[in-house]
Amino acid sequence: MTKIPNPISYDKTIVLYAASRTLERSAFYGMRSILGIYMVNGILAFSQADTMQLYGWFVQSILAAGVIGALFGDFVFGNRKALLLGTILMCIGLFLLCVPVKEVFYGAIGLFVIGSGLYTPNLLARFGKQFYTKPELADGGFTILYVLVNIGAFIGVTLVSYAGYENYMVGFALCGTLMLGSLILSFLNKETTSDKTTIVTSSETTYNVLIVVATILGVGLFWYLYEVWYTGINYIQIQIMSLEGDLNSIVWPTLSTGLSIGIGVVVAVIYSFYTFSRALKLAIAFFLTAFALVVAYLIAIPVSKSAAGMMLLVLFLLSIAEMVMAPVLYGVIVKRTNPKFLALIISLSFIPSAVLISMMYYYAHGANFQEETTTLIIAAPLVTAMGIVAFAVWMVHRKQRVNSANYR
Repeated sequence: MTKIPNPISYDKTIVLYAASRTLERSAFYGMRSILGIYMVNGILAFSQADTMQLYGWFVQSILAAGVIGALFGDFVFGNRKALLLGTILMCIGLFLLCVPVKEVFYGAIGLFVIGSGLYTPNLLARFGKQFYTKPELADGGFTILYVLVNIGAFIGVTLVSYAGYENYMVGFALCGTLMLGSLILSFLNKETTSDKTTIVTSSETTYNVLIVVATILGVGLFWYLYEVWYTGINYIQIQIMSLEGDLNSIVWPTLSTGLSIGIGVVVAVIYSFYTFSRALKLAIAFFLTAFALVVAYLIAIPVSKSAAGMMLLVLFLLSIAEMVMAPVLYGVIVKRTNPKFLALIISLSFIPSAVLISMMYYYAHGANFQEETTTLIIAAPLVTAMGIVAFAVWMVHRKQRVNSANYR
């Protein structure tokens, strides 16, 4: 841990980009919360099979569009113009969803996918480039962004679900309005940060590539395992809710989000004044997660009213782990990637976890675990192994720094 001397505050540019991302996530998750229900129960009356197929295409296409949008942002339009164009297309697509005509619906979804592909990697790239002149604040900045994304998603789902279940058109219009707000904030952001960074030697470039790839794969595996163990955590929460009554059926589903936001604020403040090894952060996150999963498995045999307190501890530990590691991937990419390719590398970083999660759902279709909590004990040793690897990397780096200091 190293104290940041005279820490520089986050400037207006960073705040505007973070606010734009918050509104965009509100619109995105809000739209997703009513899209499937609208397709089946709305005027268009899609069949359930068509709805599942189109929804799957929609989710997967956003991932592919992100890579294409990053290429256009890095090599054709520039990141800022690409994200502005993407915001405009998403805004138009969301408002077109209010038109109850199938042909218009398909066009609206297509515009939204293209817009999202242009917006997301290029906004993250522009946001990350603000830290080339103040790299010590990168983790704090990305933690703030992660917290705001959670807040935006929660607000979007809550607001749009409430309005959209009563009137789908109102829900889509509300999403379009949120997206319009994101567009205005992005347009008002006149930052002109230079894309130049320190030129590295070929040996340093090879080392940086290895670090970036290893981090992408490690974090991607973590989020894949998150999907694996979530079924067990969700099962325990459902059992506790059934034992504790109606009030807790409202509290428990929102508890994880509330803990993540609160802990995220604390972590962001700490990262704004102190720097930590990113390998150590990963190790801490992995070990906390493994411990939390073991505790969750033990209290699930069987679930009783007394398990509520321990489950609160589990969610608390998982929230700390999530927020400790949340900025690591972007921080590593920003530090070790040429800014000319930043949006592209960011877009590619989403692929490992997405592919693994898709494979999991494909192969697990129709599978039936004897107990939902089996996923907890499957994931725990894997996360522990990841923690050991990250801790070993930190120890090696620490020894090299000590030897370097002694040599000087």
